[in-house]
Amino acid sequence: MDRRKFGFSILASGVLAGCSIPKARSKKYSLSVTGENLFLACEGVEKPSKIMVIGDAHISYDKGLEEPYLGYAARMHNASKKRPKKEALAAALNRAGKEKYDLVLILGDLINFPSEYNIKTVCECMKASPVPCRYISGNHDWHFEGIGPETPQVEIHNKWIEKLSPLYFGRNPYCYSEVVNGLKFILLDDSANSISREQLDFVRRELDEGLPSIFCVHIPFYFEGRGLGFACGNPNWGEKTDRVYKIERRHKNPPKQPDGNFELRNLLMENPNAIGVLAGHTHRKTEDYSGGKFQVVTPAFFQKQQFLTLNVVPV
Repeated sequence: MDRRKFGFSILASGVLAGCSIPKARSKKYSLSVTGENLFLACEGVEKPSKIMVIGDAHISYDKGLEEPYLGYAARMHNASKKRPKKEALAAALNRAGKEKYDLVLILGDLINFPSEYNIKTVCECMKASPVPCRYISGNHDWHFEGIGPETPQVEIHNKWIEKLSPLYFGRNPYCYSEVVNGLKFILLDDSANSISREQLDFVRRELDEGLPSIFCVHIPFYFEGRGLGFACGNPNWGEKTDRVYKIERRHKNPPKQPDGNFELRNLLMENPNAIGVLAGHTHRKTEDYSGGKFQVVTPAFFQKQQFLTLNVVPV
């Protein structure tokens, strides 16, 4: 079996001769990966826990849709006709209960478009789950393709995100956190490729609490050598490299990402309490390690009902 291990235990800034001793030390952790199983030993964790991480289920029903929304949904729905539906999600959540998971993280593109029926259906699954579910939006969750190709995506996102509010169970859809046995998960909506000042302020406050923290997003962070799917803080992302806006019938990307995206990436790479990222979006499991931080991207749930299991233990 494929097995990789990455360990990290260094000071947050210079420790060479002549440099001052840093005030903050980065959290000590070790991450091992075997297939879809992640094994995290982390400083600050109180006791063992087990987290299920689901990405990109793309559950799709066209029930209740009329024109023009039937046309807006057509491309994504036709691609998903033979893909698993709510039964597959319910089976995974029930398995989480039987195997005593502590939390289920759902990292976006849970549905293909924000129809009332799609939202109601997956919300019922989440409510019935024997394990708490925490969700953050993906770019397809709030987008009917063709609904406003002249309107920037961030404006469409902000208009439609309210439709997804049942999936958050009262939490802020832009950013919130969940702590499991001393490990903090910071859930951030980066699905419109635009991080706001409010989100940045929230992340800083959460990190200042001193707990080891993992960012949970839909679109992965830029790690050098990766493609445009790893977009948050990617200097190569923008209008000139947007090749699918016509297919998705949306507004073309702006020339570059907002400054907030780069600030968020800097927070990840520089803050001693941020240890890594869990993300979705690319439909392919990957692992990256840079600057003492890790990023693991989930496989697409719709393909083989695969998910990640994060096994956490204290150092």
